[in-house]
Amino acid sequence: MKKNWIVLLGLFPMTLMAQGKKFTLSGNTTQAENCGVLFNYIGPDNQVKKDTGFVKNGHFTFSGTAFDERIMAQVIVFAQPRDYSLLFYLEPGNIQLDIMGDKVKDQRAGTPLNKELQEFVKMENAALDTLNANRKPTAALTIYHPDAQPTILHVIRKYMEKHPHSVIGIDQMVNVARVYKNPPALLAVYNLMDNAAQKSKQGIQVKTIIDGMPSPDSSGK
Repeated sequence: MKKNWIVLLGLFPMTLMAQGKKFTLSGNTTQAENCGVLFNYIGPDNQVKKDTGFVKNGHFTFSGTAFDERIMAQVIVFAQPRDYSLLFYLEPGNIQLDIMGDKVKDQRAGTPLNKELQEFVKMENAALDTLNANRKPTAALTIYHPDAQPTILHVIRKYMEKHPHSVIGIDQMVNVARVYKNPPALLAVYNLMDNAAQKSKQGIQVKTIIDGMPSPDSSGK
């Protein structure tokens, strides 16, 4: 996991941001004790920002200044025999994380975007479990596997139908569009976005990616 965190953070759109309000990050884990913990994100200058801490009695904390627009961050708990990590939105307020090394028990809470992200992840996990159950005995797919992207796109569609103005669907749409080269399917979900979402930085980014894909009937012959 330690080798992959920059890649995972890179899946999410980053925006230049101005200084904003303070945040406090409170973390809990039952999987580690007396070990290090790393808090990191890609800052407004596109440079990796890091802070380190220590898990004591199952808890750790960080604090600092958030930004006016959204940014993704990650915490990695350096436990044994393996590390545990969680992605979340860095935003003003009291961010609460439960890092248990279990996708059901892992939780993000305390701030608006993280509550929304947790709802999306719950839907995503359920859909991926169903997909993998139907694939047995083949190896399980992760959310980043190309073969999982049609399922993830379906989850985004269902989420956006419930929350048409949420930025979660838009951000996740960017991630899928970078991997899933199916313009009609992507465009169908993009068209669910309201006008404000389509004109946002992420909405424009999604449309640009789709427009740059070859047509499905382009054989190149």
